Amino acid sequence: MILREAINNIIKHAHATKVEGNLINKQEKIILCVSDNGQGMRQPETVRLNSIEQRVAYLKGTLVIHSSKQQGTTIEVHIPRGEQL
Repeated sequence: MILREAINNIIKHAHATKVEGNLINKQEKIILCVSDNGQGMRQPETVRLNSIEQRVAYLKGTLVIHSSKQQGTTIEVHIPRGEQL
């Protein structure tokens, strides 16, 4: 559901022509990264991604957003091992 919501947000808001996803399996956590080459977010620290934030919190994870105007956005979801995506 987290990946689906991230892709839906890209389709609706980013005006991206490229989307890339990675799933990194580390010993202590799983990291989901979704990046696009869209318009970026004006102020990613104030953007509310309620649906994604709620799911990440439920899994005791963290959400990190990197974004630059006209250079795209990367969303990273860090989930501790033992939790389920």
